[in-house]
Amino acid sequence: FNYETEKKIDSGKLPEVGDLDYSLLSRQISPVELEALADNILINDFAAIKLFTDEIEAKEGLADFITLIRFYADNFNDQQLEEILEEIRKRQNG
Repeated sequence: FNYETEKKIDSGKLPEVGDLDYSLLSRQISPVELEALADNILINDFAAIKLFTDEIEAKEGLADFITLIRFYADNFNDQQLEEILEEIRKRQNG
């Protein structure tokens, strides 16, 4: 059997949720991408959430956001994912 090996993120090295640049995130992540992420959080599809981070990895300035999303998805922390999502939505909706 071949198992995908992922390097786990040390929680001591995580960026702070409050330090994310939500203005940048609201510009870099489209409303369609955000809704897809919200749908996956709602149904707890953590594999799809991590796939989402792979898809946006090339976008500039999102490294801390991606790190946090992957960490919370790895730890099945949908509540923290929702909080980040809400902050981005606030910025997009003005």
